[in-house]
Amino acid sequence: MFRRKTAVLLAALTAATSVAAPASAATQVWRPGDAFATVTNTAPWTFAQGSGFDATTYRPLTTYTTGNCGIAGLQALSDPAGLPSAGYNSNNHVVAGAGTCSSPFSIPAHGLTVHPMANDAIVMWTAPGDQPVSITGLISDADKSCGNGIDWRLALLPAGAGSAYWELARGGFDNGGTASPITGRSVTSIPAEKGDRIVLNVSSGGNPDCDLTNVALTITPVSVPGYAYVAMGDSYSSGEGSPENTFFSDTKRPDQKSGGTTGCHRSSVGWPTTIAAAKRLSGAQWKFAACSGARAIDFYQTNGSNPAERAQMLWLSRTTKLVTYTIGGNDVGFADILKDCVGDPIHYTPGGFGCSTPGRKGHDTAEAGLTKLTAGMRISPTGTTRTLADVYADTARRISPTGKVIVAGYPRLFALGGSCQVGVAQKLGGTARIPLSVNAADVAYLNNVLVRGNKIIAGAVSAANATLAREGRKIRVVPATKVATEFNAHSLCGKNAEYLNGAVLNGTHTTPDQRSFHPNKYGQSAYAKAVKAAL
Repeated sequence: MFRRKTAVLLAALTAATSVAAPASAATQVWRPGDAFATVTNTAPWTFAQGSGFDATTYRPLTTYTTGNCGIAGLQALSDPAGLPSAGYNSNNHVVAGAGTCSSPFSIPAHGLTVHPMANDAIVMWTAPGDQPVSITGLISDADKSCGNGIDWRLALLPAGAGSAYWELARGGFDNGGTASPITGRSVTSIPAEKGDRIVLNVSSGGNPDCDLTNVALTITPVSVPGYAYVAMGDSYSSGEGSPENTFFSDTKRPDQKSGGTTGCHRSSVGWPTTIAAAKRLSGAQWKFAACSGARAIDFYQTNGSNPAERAQMLWLSRTTKLVTYTIGGNDVGFADILKDCVGDPIHYTPGGFGCSTPGRKGHDTAEAGLTKLTAGMRISPTGTTRTLADVYADTARRISPTGKVIVAGYPRLFALGGSCQVGVAQKLGGTARIPLSVNAADVAYLNNVLVRGNKIIAGAVSAANATLAREGRKIRVVPATKVATEFNAHSLCGKNAEYLNGAVLNGTHTTPDQRSFHPNKYGQSAYAKAVKAAL
């Protein structure tokens, strides 16, 4: 569990070859302890105190001491009051024992330590240029005599993105517990750019006594080609709704509730594959990162439901010329809204429709969700928010200045007028087939929610472009305006072939399959046409 009061090790960096490197750069490796070689508090290294990942609170540590605890070679930069601090063992041997201090500790040769307090300890390396990097490290307990352990989080604070940050990794241990490594897909090939900071947040368990923590952190520049096209987004971009056998095996797993599968459900016939083919891109030239169920937070953080999925924006770089996505539907809560709107005798008493009525979950979720798109969607565990316009602008800032970000809205689900039977359920323990329906009032309301949501998307595109123009950027966000044109004549319960699935139920399961209310194979083609028109 991550607590409010934190100690932070922050390293913000890039590694352009033309930039003067610190002591260990001869082997193209950077470590925080390098800063103590000169004992300065100037760029690229800064030792400071502050609060969490809020860079506006960071204040430089100004008091330098050496021979701490009566031990030669033990250096520190600290607050004038003594803590928080960042310490360094400049000796060629392990320093162990208490010296003149109150409790024993063990610090490796040339090892860095931080000490969590009510104020946070920060080590910062600000990026002077653009360079992909990989990070490895080990967080361990330096004082096992007491305390209650620590938790840590690693994040990238992108330059120019306000309070937004992208989580890379997390871990922790109890007092004296097993050391916690910094490893994984999310800390490999990070697209660091000028002004970015990479932040390791070490938090106390509420009692900072004896929480001296060893931090071994190595940052290495890497050479990666980058992707010309990155397909980000939610289920309406992953290919959700396509036949089950088209989902890539590493993006699905059994789902006992529905009798089908769950996961990111990236499909081999999803519309981004058509866009990649139209651009004549090989599999190594584009990245399919969209994930069913994704919310705005999953653009910035490791996906909570699918931990192998790193923050989607981490796939972007200056070599990226095209980004496409849909996002916002899950922030509005559309899956929960639909669950409240489909009437059937299994879940409701007869006449139990009316999700469009104020006070019902469907109605209240929809209204609150639409407000989030403009007021701010949560993008971090600590409650940081970004509007839809912010998300669009954040994406554009991370790709080629001559690139393009195409955002698509969502199709109207139902034909206009009347109720709609969206599926059939099989009664548990029997063979009775029970119709699943949405009544006329709820059909009208749900269609209206989508219309209003798409207007918000259009407004967010305009707002994002205004922001980018004020910043002097030529890149623009482009709306895929043809989605409605492609889908409106093919909604559920219309006269023409339906481009969307209704409620998909497997056998006697009463929980709808994840493919429910998503574009089928015809709908994937329709989305591809709409996005192609915006290329």
